[in-house]
Amino acid sequence: MGLLRRDLAQLPPAPVTTPPASWLRGAIRSDYLATGGAAVYGQPTSPEKPAAVPGGVYQGFTRNHTYYWSPQTGAHPVRWGSGIGTAYRAAGFERAWGYPVMAERKLAGGAYQDFRRGDARVRALYSPRTGTHAVKLTGGIGTAWQKAGHEHGWGFPRTDEYAVTGGVAQKFSNGYVATWHRATGKVTVAKG
Repeated sequence: MGLLRRDLAQLPPAPVTTPPASWLRGAIRSDYLATGGAAVYGQPTSPEKPAAVPGGVYQGFTRNHTYYWSPQTGAHPVRWGSGIGTAYRAAGFERAWGYPVMAERKLAGGAYQDFRRGDARVRALYSPRTGTHAVKLTGGIGTAWQKAGHEHGWGFPRTDEYAVTGGVAQKFSNGYVATWHRATGKVTVAKG
């Protein structure tokens, strides 16, 4: 036992492995370095990989972030463990909301992050009171929500859109319920 211990003590230390520098490249590398690099995101856990929606890629990092890139949106991170990151995962990642068009940003009372899939744009909003829900910015309710002053008007979304007879509806934290009517393409708003 003593000889084994002595022999092990004489072995050189194990090499420290770091990800190859070639794992960081292109637009993901540029945004990663410009917005804090390893201090914010950690080290890459792999090279870029093809995303579920054709044409894009993603790359994971050790500090609970994944960068996504597509030709339409550029390179932007999603932060896991945040309300928005958790909801993005639950919704189905880029297959549902598309690729991020910006990093998560703070706003009074919460945070938001915008996503794009084709021509459709989604804004995920988080507040401690409402959790995280998505507003379809290019949909009828989302368009009316923006005209009403975003979260300053109707408030944060309390639900995602849900089916109602003849259309879809969505509830907001300032007491508004918006309903989009399929037959007319119009949105009606009720407070209550």
